[in-house]
Amino acid sequence: MTALHRLACAACFCLGLLALPSASAETLREYLMARGIDPEGVSGPNLDRAITSGDCLDEEGLFLTAYYLEHASGRLVGPIQVEMLDKKRRIWTHKEVEKGWDTCPGGGILNIRRTKTGFCWYGHINPSAGVTFILSPTLELLGCVLGSYRGDFADGTIVYANSLPHFAPTHPGELSLYNPNDKSDRKIYPMKPWQAVREGHIAKVRAAYDRLGQEWLREHNHHGDPDQFTSIIGDAVATNDATDSLAFIALFDNSETLDEAAPRHTKVVYIYRNMHTEGRIDYREILHDEVKSRFGDISLQELLEPKMLEVLFGDPS
Repeated sequence: MTALHRLACAACFCLGLLALPSASAETLREYLMARGIDPEGVSGPNLDRAITSGDCLDEEGLFLTAYYLEHASGRLVGPIQVEMLDKKRRIWTHKEVEKGWDTCPGGGILNIRRTKTGFCWYGHINPSAGVTFILSPTLELLGCVLGSYRGDFADGTIVYANSLPHFAPTHPGELSLYNPNDKSDRKIYPMKPWQAVREGHIAKVRAAYDRLGQEWLREHNHHGDPDQFTSIIGDAVATNDATDSLAFIALFDNSETLDEAAPRHTKVVYIYRNMHTEGRIDYREILHDEVKSRFGDISLQELLEPKMLEVLFGDPS
Protein backbone atom coordinates (compact mmCIF):
# COMPACT_ATOMS: atom_id res chain seq x y z
CA MET A 1 0.00 0.00 0.00
CA THR A 2 1.53 3.31 -1.09
CA ALA A 3 1.59 6.52 0.95
CA LEU A 4 -0.81 8.04 -1.60
CA HIS A 5 -3.20 5.12 -1.07
CA ARG A 6 -3.00 5.39 2.73
CA LEU A 7 -3.58 9.15 2.78
CA ALA A 8 -6.44 9.02 0.29
CA CYS A 9 -8.16 6.17 2.09
CA ALA A 10 -7.71 7.81 5.50
CA ALA A 11 -9.29 10.99 4.19
CA CYS A 12 -12.17 9.04 2.68
CA PHE A 13 -12.72 7.14 5.93
CA CYS A 14 -12.68 10.29 8.08
CA LEU A 15 -15.01 12.23 5.82
CA GLY A 16 -17.20 9.30 4.76
CA LEU A 17 -17.16 9.99 1.02
CA LEU A 18 -20.62 8.77 0.23
CA ALA A 19 -22.88 8.73 -2.78
CA LEU A 20 -26.19 8.06 -1.07
CA PRO A 21 -28.51 5.80 -3.07
CA SER A 22 -31.64 7.39 -4.44
CA ALA A 23 -34.90 5.84 -5.61
CA SER A 24 -34.61 7.94 -8.78
CA ALA A 25 -30.87 7.58 -9.43
CA GLU A 26 -29.82 8.74 -12.88
CA THR A 27 -28.73 6.10 -15.35
CA LEU A 28 -25.88 6.57 -17.80
CA ARG A 29 -28.42 6.75 -20.63
CA GLU A 30 -30.30 9.55 -18.88
CA TYR A 31 -27.06 11.36 -18.05
CA LEU A 32 -25.98 11.35 -21.71
CA MET A 33 -29.36 12.38 -23.08
CA ALA A 34 -29.60 15.26 -20.59
CA ARG A 35 -26.39 16.61 -22.13
CA GLY A 36 -27.54 16.24 -25.71
CA ILE A 37 -25.46 13.12 -26.38
CA ASP A 38 -27.12 10.29 -28.33
CA PRO A 39 -26.34 7.09 -26.39
CA GLU A 40 -26.72 4.86 -29.44
CA GLY A 41 -23.64 2.71 -29.89
CA VAL A 42 -22.33 2.98 -26.31
CA SER A 43 -19.91 0.07 -26.14
CA GLY A 44 -19.82 -0.47 -22.38
CA PRO A 45 -22.23 -2.47 -20.20
CA ASN A 46 -23.48 0.44 -18.08
CA LEU A 47 -26.02 2.22 -20.23
CA ASP A 48 -29.01 1.46 -18.02
CA ARG A 49 -27.19 1.26 -14.70
CA ALA A 50 -27.39 3.99 -12.04
CA ILE A 51 -24.32 6.22 -11.90
CA THR A 52 -23.00 8.84 -9.49
CA SER A 53 -20.31 11.44 -8.75
CA GLY A 54 -19.10 11.94 -12.32
CA ASP A 55 -18.16 14.75 -14.64
CA CYS A 56 -17.78 15.23 -18.37
CA LEU A 57 -15.71 16.98 -21.03
CA ASP A 58 -17.75 18.08 -24.05
CA GLU A 59 -15.76 19.41 -27.02
CA GLU A 60 -16.51 19.90 -30.70
CA GLY A 61 -15.18 16.49 -31.74
CA LEU A 62 -15.20 14.57 -28.47
CA PHE A 63 -17.31 13.75 -25.44
CA LEU A 64 -15.77 12.06 -22.40
CA THR A 65 -17.39 11.19 -19.10
CA ALA A 66 -15.98 9.49 -16.01
CA TYR A 67 -18.20 8.28 -13.19
CA TYR A 68 -18.86 5.61 -10.55
CA LEU A 69 -21.55 2.97 -10.61
CA GLU A 70 -23.91 3.48 -7.72
CA HIS A 71 -23.08 1.02 -4.95
CA ALA A 72 -25.44 -0.49 -2.37
CA SER A 73 -23.15 0.69 0.44
CA GLY A 74 -23.55 4.30 -0.62
CA ARG A 75 -19.78 4.60 -0.96
CA LEU A 76 -17.74 5.41 -4.04
CA VAL A 77 -16.41 2.05 -5.16
CA GLY A 78 -14.04 1.64 -8.10
CA PRO A 79 -13.11 0.99 -10.74
CA ILE A 80 -13.99 4.36 -12.24
CA GLN A 81 -16.02 3.95 -15.43
CA VAL A 82 -15.13 5.99 -18.51
CA GLU A 83 -16.99 6.49 -21.79
CA MET A 84 -15.47 8.43 -24.69
CA LEU A 85 -17.24 9.36 -27.92
CA ASP A 86 -15.44 10.32 -31.11
CA LYS A 87 -18.22 12.55 -32.43
CA LYS A 88 -17.02 12.64 -36.04
CA ARG A 89 -16.73 8.87 -36.43
CA ARG A 90 -19.51 8.03 -33.94
CA ILE A 91 -17.21 5.57 -32.17
CA TRP A 92 -17.57 4.91 -28.45
CA THR A 93 -14.77 3.65 -26.20
CA HIS A 94 -15.36 2.17 -22.75
CA LYS A 95 -12.64 1.87 -20.11
CA GLU A 96 -12.40 0.97 -16.44
CA VAL A 97 -9.74 2.96 -14.58
CA GLU A 98 -8.30 1.11 -11.61
CA LYS A 99 -5.69 2.48 -9.22
CA GLY A 100 -4.82 -0.84 -7.65
CA TRP A 101 -7.44 -0.89 -4.90
CA ASP A 102 -11.15 -1.33 -4.93
CA THR A 103 -12.55 1.42 -2.73
CA CYS A 104 -11.80 5.09 -2.15
CA PRO A 105 -10.25 5.70 -5.58
CA GLY A 106 -10.11 9.45 -5.13
CA GLY A 107 -13.54 10.84 -4.41
CA GLY A 108 -16.10 12.47 -6.69
CA ILE A 109 -14.79 13.33 -10.14
CA LEU A 110 -14.34 16.98 -11.11
CA ASN A 111 -12.68 19.03 -13.83
CA ILE A 112 -12.07 16.54 -16.61
CA ARG A 113 -9.75 18.30 -19.04
CA ARG A 114 -7.61 17.68 -22.06
CA THR A 115 -3.85 17.95 -21.53
CA LYS A 116 -1.13 18.30 -24.16
CA THR A 117 -0.67 14.52 -24.16
CA GLY A 118 -4.03 13.10 -23.10
CA PHE A 119 -6.53 13.76 -20.32
CA CYS A 120 -6.72 14.26 -16.58
CA TRP A 121 -9.36 14.69 -13.91
CA TYR A 122 -9.53 15.49 -10.21
CA GLY A 123 -10.91 13.16 -7.55
CA HIS A 124 -12.19 15.32 -4.69
CA ILE A 125 -11.40 14.05 -1.16
CA ASN A 126 -11.86 17.19 0.97
CA PRO A 127 -11.53 20.96 0.46
CA SER A 128 -7.74 20.73 0.77
CA ALA A 129 -6.98 17.36 -0.81
CA GLY A 130 -7.69 15.25 -3.86
CA VAL A 131 -6.11 13.02 -6.47
CA THR A 132 -5.30 13.95 -10.07
CA PHE A 133 -5.58 11.04 -12.50
CA ILE A 134 -3.38 11.30 -15.61
CA LEU A 135 -4.47 9.37 -18.71
CA SER A 136 -3.22 8.77 -22.23
CA PRO A 137 -5.28 9.65 -25.35
CA THR A 138 -6.51 6.03 -25.30
CA LEU A 139 -7.53 6.32 -21.61
CA GLU A 140 -4.69 4.26 -20.18
CA LEU A 141 -3.91 5.34 -16.61
CA LEU A 142 -0.38 6.81 -16.61
CA GLY A 143 -0.19 7.91 -13.00
CA CYS A 144 -1.84 9.66 -10.05
CA VAL A 145 -0.68 12.50 -7.83
CA LEU A 146 -2.04 13.80 -4.55
CA GLY A 147 -2.89 17.32 -5.66
CA SER A 148 -4.69 19.36 -8.31
CA TYR A 149 -3.66 20.04 -11.92
CA ARG A 150 -2.29 23.49 -12.72
CA GLY A 151 -0.55 23.02 -16.09
CA ASP A 152 1.51 20.66 -18.22
CA PHE A 153 4.37 20.31 -20.69
CA ALA A 154 4.51 18.61 -24.09
CA ASP A 155 6.49 15.65 -22.71
CA GLY A 156 3.56 14.80 -20.43
CA THR A 157 4.94 16.41 -17.26
CA ILE A 158 2.10 17.65 -15.06
CA VAL A 159 2.39 20.75 -12.86
CA TYR A 160 0.23 20.31 -9.77
CA ALA A 161 -0.53 22.02 -6.48
CA ASN A 162 0.12 19.59 -3.65
CA SER A 163 -2.77 18.55 -1.42
CA LEU A 164 -2.54 19.76 2.17
CA PRO A 165 -3.76 18.59 5.58
CA HIS A 166 -7.22 20.13 5.93
CA PHE A 167 -7.16 20.74 9.69
CA ALA A 168 -3.92 22.62 10.28
CA PRO A 169 -2.97 26.04 11.70
CA THR A 170 -1.53 27.15 8.34
CA HIS A 171 -1.73 25.96 4.75
CA PRO A 172 1.60 26.56 2.97
CA GLY A 173 0.97 26.11 -0.74
CA GLU A 174 3.33 23.84 -2.67
CA LEU A 175 3.83 23.17 -6.37
CA SER A 176 5.34 20.03 -7.89
CA LEU A 177 6.18 18.41 -11.22
CA TYR A 178 5.22 14.82 -12.02
CA ASN A 179 6.49 13.06 -15.14
CA PRO A 180 4.40 9.94 -15.86
CA ASN A 181 7.07 8.62 -18.23
CA ASP A 182 9.72 8.04 -15.55
CA LYS A 183 7.44 8.53 -12.50
CA SER A 184 9.67 11.33 -11.19
CA ASP A 185 7.99 13.68 -8.71
CA ARG A 186 9.75 16.93 -7.72
CA LYS A 187 8.62 19.79 -5.50
CA ILE A 188 9.59 23.11 -7.09
CA TYR A 189 7.80 25.63 -4.86
CA PRO A 190 8.74 26.93 -2.42
CA MET A 191 12.38 26.66 -3.46
CA LYS A 192 15.42 27.61 -1.41
CA PRO A 193 17.28 29.86 -1.20
CA TRP A 194 14.40 32.21 -0.43
CA GLN A 195 14.30 35.49 -2.32
CA ALA A 196 13.52 38.97 -0.99
CA VAL A 197 9.71 39.00 -1.08
CA ARG A 198 9.37 35.67 0.72
CA GLU A 199 12.09 36.53 3.23
CA GLY A 200 10.32 39.80 4.02
CA HIS A 201 6.99 38.05 4.58
CA ILE A 202 8.60 35.38 6.78
CA ALA A 203 10.15 38.13 8.91
CA LYS A 204 6.71 39.70 9.44
CA VAL A 205 5.16 36.34 10.37
CA ARG A 206 8.04 35.60 12.77
CA ALA A 207 7.49 38.96 14.47
CA ALA A 208 3.77 38.19 14.78
CA TYR A 209 4.49 34.81 16.38
CA ASP A 210 6.88 36.49 18.81
CA ARG A 211 4.09 38.89 19.79
CA LEU A 212 1.66 36.02 20.32
CA GLY A 213 4.19 34.16 22.47
CA GLN A 214 5.00 30.51 23.03
CA GLU A 215 2.12 29.97 25.45
CA TRP A 216 -0.44 31.08 22.83
CA LEU A 217 1.18 28.85 20.20
CA ARG A 218 1.05 25.83 22.53
CA GLU A 219 -2.57 26.48 23.53
CA HIS A 220 -3.58 26.66 19.87
CA ASN A 221 -1.52 23.62 18.83
CA HIS A 222 0.39 25.87 16.43
CA HIS A 223 3.73 24.85 14.91
CA GLY A 224 5.07 28.41 15.23
CA ASP A 225 7.26 28.02 12.13
CA PRO A 226 7.13 31.26 10.11
CA ASP A 227 8.47 29.46 7.02
CA GLN A 228 5.17 27.53 6.95
CA PHE A 229 2.94 30.55 6.37
CA THR A 230 -0.30 30.21 4.42
CA SER A 231 -0.06 30.83 0.70
CA ILE A 232 -2.42 30.02 -2.16
CA ILE A 233 -1.26 28.84 -5.59
CA GLY A 234 -3.17 30.43 -8.47
CA ASP A 235 -5.57 28.26 -10.48
CA ALA A 236 -3.47 28.35 -13.65
CA VAL A 237 0.23 27.85 -14.27
CA ALA A 238 1.52 29.12 -17.62
CA THR A 239 4.05 26.85 -19.35
CA ASN A 240 6.29 27.33 -22.39
CA ASP A 241 7.87 24.23 -23.93
CA ALA A 242 10.22 26.20 -26.19
CA THR A 243 11.79 28.10 -23.27
CA ASP A 244 11.30 25.23 -20.78
CA SER A 245 9.73 27.64 -18.32
CA LEU A 246 6.63 28.23 -16.22
CA ALA A 247 4.99 31.09 -14.35
CA PHE A 248 2.31 31.34 -11.68
CA ILE A 249 0.89 33.62 -9.00
CA ALA A 250 1.05 32.93 -5.27
CA LEU A 251 -1.02 34.79 -2.69
CA PHE A 252 0.66 35.30 0.68
CA ASP A 253 -1.85 35.46 3.54
CA ASN A 254 -1.30 38.70 5.45
CA SER A 255 -3.64 37.80 8.31
CA GLU A 256 -0.76 35.82 9.83
CA THR A 257 1.35 38.99 10.07
CA LEU A 258 -1.25 40.60 12.42
CA ASP A 259 -1.00 43.76 10.29
CA GLU A 260 -4.58 45.02 10.14
CA ALA A 261 -3.62 47.74 7.65
CA ALA A 262 -2.24 45.24 5.11
CA PRO A 263 -4.37 43.92 2.23
CA ARG A 264 -5.80 40.41 2.65
CA HIS A 265 -3.11 38.93 0.41
CA THR A 266 0.22 39.92 -1.11
CA LYS A 267 0.20 38.90 -4.77
CA VAL A 268 3.54 37.51 -5.95
CA VAL A 269 4.57 36.38 -9.44
CA TYR A 270 6.98 33.46 -9.83
CA ILE A 271 8.88 32.68 -13.03
CA TYR A 272 10.87 29.44 -13.37
CA ARG A 273 13.18 28.26 -16.16
CA ASN A 274 15.27 25.16 -17.03
CA MET A 275 12.47 22.94 -15.78
CA HIS A 276 13.83 19.79 -17.43
CA THR A 277 17.54 20.38 -16.79
CA GLU A 278 18.77 18.53 -13.72
CA GLY A 279 20.29 20.89 -11.16
CA ARG A 280 19.65 24.04 -13.20
CA ILE A 281 16.12 25.05 -12.23
CA ASP A 282 16.17 28.77 -11.52
CA TYR A 283 13.45 31.21 -10.51
CA ARG A 284 12.57 34.84 -9.99
CA GLU A 285 10.09 36.22 -7.47
CA ILE A 286 8.46 39.60 -8.18
CA LEU A 287 5.60 41.46 -6.56
CA HIS A 288 2.63 41.58 -8.94
CA ASP A 289 2.44 45.36 -8.56
CA GLU A 290 6.06 45.62 -9.70
CA VAL A 291 5.35 43.45 -12.74
CA LYS A 292 2.49 45.77 -13.71
CA SER A 293 4.63 48.84 -13.09
CA ARG A 294 7.50 47.54 -15.26
CA PHE A 295 5.64 45.71 -18.02
CA GLY A 296 2.02 46.85 -17.95
CA ASP A 297 -0.85 44.35 -18.28
CA ILE A 298 1.36 41.47 -19.36
CA SER A 299 0.10 37.89 -19.10
CA LEU A 300 1.93 35.06 -17.37
CA GLN A 301 2.33 33.42 -20.77
CA GLU A 302 4.02 36.50 -22.20
CA LEU A 303 6.51 36.52 -19.32
CA LEU A 304 7.87 33.22 -20.65
CA GLU A 305 8.95 34.52 -24.05
CA PRO A 306 12.75 34.41 -24.64
CA LYS A 307 13.33 38.17 -24.52
CA MET A 308 11.25 38.56 -21.36
CA LEU A 309 13.18 35.78 -19.63
CA GLU A 310 16.45 37.54 -20.52
CA VAL A 311 15.13 40.72 -18.90
CA LEU A 312 13.83 38.93 -15.81
CA PHE A 313 16.92 36.80 -15.21
CA GLY A 314 19.44 39.40 -16.31
CA ASP A 315 21.13 37.14 -18.86
CA PRO A 316 20.28 34.72 -21.68
CA SER A 317 18.86 31.47 -20.28
